[in-house]
Amino acid sequence: MQLMEYMKKYYHLKNVMELSGVRFGMTDQRTIGHSKELDLLINEILKIKYPGSSNRKETH
Repeated sequence: MQLMEYMKKYYHLKNVMELSGVRFGMTDQRTIGHSKELDLLINEILKIKYPGSSNRKETH
């Protein structure tokens, strides 16, 4: 259950990022680093939930 592991990491990173935002501010490099980690994790979760979406091309 890789998705369950990712969800546990998601909730942990979300809490860490929120605490960092309160302590140091949203523009602090530590908070930005946590935000980047969270974004990458969300991308991995979405790849599991929607496996065909990464192959689609965007059209404008």
